[in-house]
Amino acid sequence: MQRTFCLLMTGLPCSGKTTLGKRLYESLVQRGLNVELFDGDKVRESISRDLDFSRFSRIENIIRVAKIARDLMDKGSSCIISMVAPYYEARFKAREIVRTNFVEVFLDAPLEVCEKRDVKGMYKRARMGEIKNFTGIDDVYEVPLNPDIRIRTGVLDIDESLKEIENFLIENSFIVEAVFKN
Repeated sequence: MQRTFCLLMTGLPCSGKTTLGKRLYESLVQRGLNVELFDGDKVRESISRDLDFSRFSRIENIIRVAKIARDLMDKGSSCIISMVAPYYEARFKAREIVRTNFVEVFLDAPLEVCEKRDVKGMYKRARMGEIKNFTGIDDVYEVPLNPDIRIRTGVLDIDESLKEIENFLIENSFIVEAVFKN
């Protein structure tokens, strides 16, 4: 049995959102659950191609995905959203749109850790001024004050992080534990 939910993974670039989102998605699908995954980079290539990285556009980006997630939840699918979502306002609006069963997951990794993980060189380019409005460098990341889950991805490995989220979903009756006993 599954109660639909919308899980927003937020954190600095390279905090583990994409990796953890994919792993959670695969874990849930493998167990027969209906789930959709929205990754920030993929969203930017599709429904948000027209948006830049201004504050307005970043908020609009989250609003668009939250509306789609709400529609999918109404049809029986849970949603995982892996996006930076740097502003309180955007996360609040997403929670308002989704209305129920919204889970905010803060992937807490220090800036130094995220910079070391950056295989694309985005942080380096931002520090050299080649990328403007880069979250954590010249644009703010407003740390969630009361996330539903806080995962210290700067300390925990991917398996430990995944287990924390799965345990939360079980403890809050979004999924039943028997689904994970295979």
